[in-house]
Amino acid sequence: MDKVYTGYNQVVVETHYDDWQALHQLANDHTTEIKDYPRRVQSTIDPNCFKLIEEWVKDKMVEHDIPVKKVTVDESWMHHYKPYEYQSVHNHTGKPNLISLVMYTQSLELDLPNDNSGSLYTIIVERDLTLNINEIVPSPGKTVLMTGNVNHGTYPYNDTRNALVINFVTEWLEPEEEIK
Repeated sequence: MDKVYTGYNQVVVETHYDDWQALHQLANDHTTEIKDYPRRVQSTIDPNCFKLIEEWVKDKMVEHDIPVKKVTVDESWMHHYKPYEYQSVHNHTGKPNLISLVMYTQSLELDLPNDNSGSLYTIIVERDLTLNINEIVPSPGKTVLMTGNVNHGTYPYNDTRNALVINFVTEWLEPEEEIK
């Protein structure tokens, strides 16, 4: 069952991609560059290998009444986080009209029932300017779709972990157009 979080012109869909293992293998097979950063190793992936998922992303957004006309894969990378590392809060507004996908390959071994270690968090702004923080615990195939203007990051975790990220340039429906 999907979870949808919305705010003022912001959307997050927490879902699952059944064929996640094949998609991650595709990412590994199409790595074009590897860079070592202080908190992570980042692999750049040829985005053209992800054309097959464009329709799934569009359909998943439309399923939740998000007015998407078309998505086109734009760029992609894999984060290989080092132990105890995290991703600070950021968004993907460097290019307008993006939907970002984050997909996980492993479950995290958490020590406490409410432990949020390694989780992705999203910060959504409501019309009254209150902030809603949603925490999404990684598991194999867990997939998060979010508009590029959603601030997000990850909490530290005591071991390594991976996350696939794919950005899609999005064409939105005009108000008079119907979702198909």
